[in-house]
Amino acid sequence: MVQSGMNSATYTACGKAIVLGEHFVVGGGGALAVALPGIGTTVEVTPSPGSSGYDLQLQGDFDEGDRALAQRLVERAAELSGGPPGALVATRSTVPIGCGLGSSASFAVALVGALLRAQGEQPTAALLRERAHALE
Repeated sequence: MVQSGMNSATYTACGKAIVLGEHFVVGGGGALAVALPGIGTTVEVTPSPGSSGYDLQLQGDFDEGDRALAQRLVERAAELSGGPPGALVATRSTVPIGCGLGSSASFAVALVGALLRAQGEQPTAALLRERAHALE
């Protein structure tokens, strides 16, 4: 399904755990982190004919504050990607929020990856890192 140069696309990013140096990261220092492939966030972008905005569906442990933040991140990610408006953004996450397991980073990477794929671009590590950091 194609509309305004956008296709349906999905991207998944896993959670993470910082093994060593968690407090150094806050100050801009380095840390040792490991991926947690058993938990993650999946974002699916589907063109929405006739819509001029991004409708957000969240599945997971989200409250209203999380929903408002996620909506702002979706809009900002769309601006960064230059994507046309008019899509449904469905999100499923098994990463616990507020536990230091990278829920926001997982969401940012999955969102950026799905938007890139929806526009026919390859989500390279450099693009994912650049745009997800801008959202974080």
